[in-house]
Amino acid sequence: MKTITQYCWLMLLTATLAGTANAGIIHDEGASGDLSDNNLAPTALAIAPGSNIVTGSTTASPLDRDIFSITIAAGQELVAILLDTYNASDDQSFFAVAAGNTVSSLVSLPALLGNALIGATAGAMEGDDVLDDLGALTFAGSTGFSGALGPGTYTFWLQETTVGIPGYALDFQVRGGGEIPLPATVWLLLPALLMLRRARPTALTSSR
Repeated sequence: MKTITQYCWLMLLTATLAGTANAGIIHDEGASGDLSDNNLAPTALAIAPGSNIVTGSTTASPLDRDIFSITIAAGQELVAILLDTYNASDDQSFFAVAAGNTVSSLVSLPALLGNALIGATAGAMEGDDVLDDLGALTFAGSTGFSGALGPGTYTFWLQETTVGIPGYALDFQVRGGGEIPLPATVWLLLPALLMLRRARPTALTSSR
């Protein structure tokens, strides 16, 4: 049987774990509006350590690109981009990243840091991490990179020129950022935990 103290510590642990990982949708086109298709004025998205999900769709005619930027803060790094959902009748779509808060050219690959075709290629399918595919370069000409992306601003570009993408979800996994403040629930529990901790030695002494 668990004591009151054990229950309090369990509640504290649960609340702490709930507050140490961000996991949520940072942009849903259905609720927050269409992502920019202007390479010189991408949609700026705020991210935090943990899971940062972008959901949306694109069309091929008229051509609808989704272009957005994120900023990795000092002490953080982008360690993965999970292709959580990819609903398209075509087999794959163009996905690219540029360093900075714009994509300076939509026709020149040297303007990009990395690029990939995602959706059907082994290792870049639904459920896979496509960050390494971006760095490996499906099309030669971009800079290329390996491993995580460190502090800085990056602009991502997703499009499909054949049939569009009726639905997709990309999960940007960010690691680092130092300590995350404990949720308010924890501070409410701390006084009770301290009182119980102080009371235990007295109770044990009196029972001897």
